[in-house]
Amino acid sequence: MPQLTISIGPDGPVVDVRVGLSGPRLSAIIAARLKPANPIGERALIDTGASCTCIDHTVVKALGLTPTGTTLIHSASTGGAPTSVSTYDIALFLITSDQQSHSMQITLPVVAVDLSSGNTFRVLLGRDVLNKLTMIYNGPQQSIQLNF
Repeated sequence: MPQLTISIGPDGPVVDVRVGLSGPRLSAIIAARLKPANPIGERALIDTGASCTCIDHTVVKALGLTPTGTTLIHSASTGGAPTSVSTYDIALFLITSDQQSHSMQITLPVVAVDLSSGNTFRVLLGRDVLNKLTMIYNGPQQSIQLNF
């Protein structure tokens, strides 16, 4: 079982990931004889309070993603009213310490939000991803271990 241990820094539990096109989207682009965007490396904050994974709008643009639907979200920035946002299908790769990015690949719908304001990360890993792995939060050692 692959394992990843990360240090908890000043920005919280941040892990390196790759974000790419979902399998169906990649197949459609190749079938159309177009050049698909390569997966891009990003920093992701592990967010146990987020029900779904979120990516910054700059990631959407870099990958040339098109919306696959919409959903309502509640967050600290939306106040009491839900806000409708676009969803996008992506492939997410967790990168182990030996740089084997294919240790865990998940295809999932994500929400595009503004994460660029003063953050060092452009992805929030929500419970939709965390539900697929085991996470051990070690406060005294300021580390998180992910098993997948």
